Amino acid sequence: MLRLVLGPALLLLASLALAGYTPPTAAAQEIGEGSCTGEGACEGLTASVGDNSCNGELACRFNSGDIGDSSCNGLGPCQSNQRPVGDNSCNGTGSCFNNTGKAGSNSCNSFQACFESSDDVGDDSCNGASACEFNSRAVGNNSCDGDVACYFNSGPVGDGSCNGYFTCIENSGEVGNDSCVGDFACQVNSGHVRNGSCNGTPACQLNRGDVGNGSCNHEFACDVNNGIVGDRSCNAQDACSFIFGTVGDRSCNGVQACFANFGLIGHRSCSGLAACADNGGSIGDKSCNADEACLNNSGVIGDNMCNAFQACKDNVADMP
Repeated sequence: MLRLVLGPALLLLASLALAGYTPPTAAAQEIGEGSCTGEGACEGLTASVGDNSCNGELACRFNSGDIGDSSCNGLGPCQSNQRPVGDNSCNGTGSCFNNTGKAGSNSCNSFQACFESSDDVGDDSCNGASACEFNSRAVGNNSCDGDVACYFNSGPVGDGSCNGYFTCIENSGEVGNDSCVGDFACQVNSGHVRNGSCNGTPACQLNRGDVGNGSCNHEFACDVNNGIVGDRSCNAQDACSFIFGTVGDRSCNGVQACFANFGLIGHRSCSGLAACADNGGSIGDKSCNADEACLNNSGVIGDNMCNAFQACKDNVADMP
């Protein structure tokens, strides 16, 4: 009875072998038209490749992630890549080498872009020489475009952010949407930058503090910030650079308005040229809104006070 069961199966295998049939292997993958040309291209491939992709010396060698159309072309791109690559992505020498995060469409194009990136990259992102090289956190859509943008990034980046030359390099903080746009913006940032903030050439370099929505938008605004900045505040050159204190909402909008602030500033206060620069005291709401109004203040100023030119400059008294 056993021979009757095995006999037809053996005959079927024998007939298939004679017909030239070979069982599927890891190397027998679907490869599109005009793909995998070049010395060593697609060697050890274990995933599918779209049309016009993986062309170039060592392109897609030992790749295990599916590759879209017109992607991974150049000298050695997508070698040892382990995740899916969208269309028109990872084109350039060494791009997406040993990548372990998903690469969206129109992303990671240029010399070593997304080289050893280990988290997902959205669409239209990380385009530029060494952009997102050694990146280890998720990058949204339309982000990190520019040479060396998001190099060694280890913080999550939202949509439309970190675009420009050397933006967000070595960033370890959280960057929201439409933020940190401008050459050198948010370099070595370790704080929390919310939506629509830190846009300037540069802005928020070495920021370690908390930046609210729509804040710190101008050249050098909030560089070396170590404090807390509220919403729609510090929007002027050097407005809140080198601060260690707290700034409320809609405050410190003026050139060097709260430069080197170490104190507490309330809402809608300190807007004007150097209005509260070098402040080490406490300032309430709707106060000190004039040029140099509370420059070098070390006292306590209450609400709705000192709203005139140099009104409380060098103040040391408590005026609650």
